[in-house]
Amino acid sequence: MKNIKRIINWIFSDKCISCGKEVSCESFLCEKCFKEIIFIDFPYCKCCGKLLHSSYNKEMLCDTCSNYERYFNSGRSLFLYNNISKKVVMRIKKEADEHVAKVCANLLYKRYGDLIADVDTIIPVPLHFSRLLRRGFNQSSIIAKHISKLSTIPLSFTELKRIKKTDYQKNKTIEQRKNNTKGAFIAHSSCKNKRILLVDDVITTGATISECSKTLKEEGAKSVVYLTIATT
Repeated sequence: MKNIKRIINWIFSDKCISCGKEVSCESFLCEKCFKEIIFIDFPYCKCCGKLLHSSYNKEMLCDTCSNYERYFNSGRSLFLYNNISKKVVMRIKKEADEHVAKVCANLLYKRYGDLIADVDTIIPVPLHFSRLLRRGFNQSSIIAKHISKLSTIPLSFTELKRIKKTDYQKNKTIEQRKNNTKGAFIAHSSCKNKRILLVDDVITTGATISECSKTLKEEGAKSVVYLTIATT
């Protein structure tokens, strides 16, 4: 059934995923819906890349990065998570839409090519094997695959594994999210001295990506940065 869905999505990917209006084969949103997408632009947190408002401090950090230890070096996202970008994310997360993932990967590559060029390995944030079996795919792997093809930077599925089945993070506080992901990952020693790029679909508090980064650095990774399609 999942494979049939992917084929259908590939054939009919010339429809706006939000309103259903016809679009060019290179896009997935019509002009009207595209205008509702909010691209992340200055001012943004220099650590996690979240949009900052008028109350940001002189260090250019968001409240979360100011108050909590971060194990990643930096991160960036394409869009603010809103009603339209949610449909973009869900199209990949729920339907494994290769077309949408490819367009988003192209946008990430064009926008953050310098960050991507400065890494040795690309790692998708892993799912626990039970969730992977149930869903049939990892949405982060689909996005990461296209970034790897564009950049020719190798993709790794062996250097970071999720060994703990965690609860869903939705509606949890940052402290609850941190506790939920603590000890959830294991890294392979082959990541030692490597500059790692983590790829995920959405970042909320950054607890999951920070735990991934901590795990990789404990095994000797030189640096860890990340890219996501959307940020809350």
